[in-house]
Amino acid sequence: MSKRTISISRRTVRRVTFAVLIPLVIVGLVYLGRSVTPRDKSGAPLMLSPSLKAMLAYRAQARQWVERLRDLDTDLTALLSEDRDIYYQTEAANDLLDRGLGLAQEIEVSRAPAALAGLRQLLAQTSLAYLDTTRAAADWVGAPLPENEQAVLDDLGQARALLAQVEESRWLQEPEVQAADEHESDVPSGTPAEGGEGEEWWTP
Repeated sequence: MSKRTISISRRTVRRVTFAVLIPLVIVGLVYLGRSVTPRDKSGAPLMLSPSLKAMLAYRAQARQWVERLRDLDTDLTALLSEDRDIYYQTEAANDLLDRGLGLAQEIEVSRAPAALAGLRQLLAQTSLAYLDTTRAAADWVGAPLPENEQAVLDDLGQARALLAQVEESRWLQEPEVQAADEHESDVPSGTPAEGGEGEEWWTP
């Protein structure tokens, strides 16, 4: 009894392969699109226009600045409360002064979308208030007199009041956009956010 041989052309194999792979690729692309599409707090897809991307990028940067201001506040409090030698306190005060100056300069040269001009101005005021506090702390370390310590506490109180206003900003209270692309929402420290064509910016 002879065996029958079934032959399949290469064209037919390619067609079958494409017929199987194409639906899988389409399903994969749909799933990927859903997973990376930004969504608002209600879960609805969010269209990222150039204007919205710029605002989200600046908000992300503003949140980083707020964290650095909080760290500065914590270290200022530690400097005032710790009983250390003058060498340690001088080094700590100089570090605080450098950080305060650097942060104030970053915020000052940043470009904010027009809608966030108020937030930028408040951030600038807050950073300058903390810079004044670090200067007062350096003076206190060099001359630890009661009036100098009180000057630090007064400046720190004003800086904290401004920081509280920043933290209460509606822009910072809004939750993060879900599944936003990291490259769209993250802006390196000190780098201005970029807007789309025709976007309005506020600069000092």
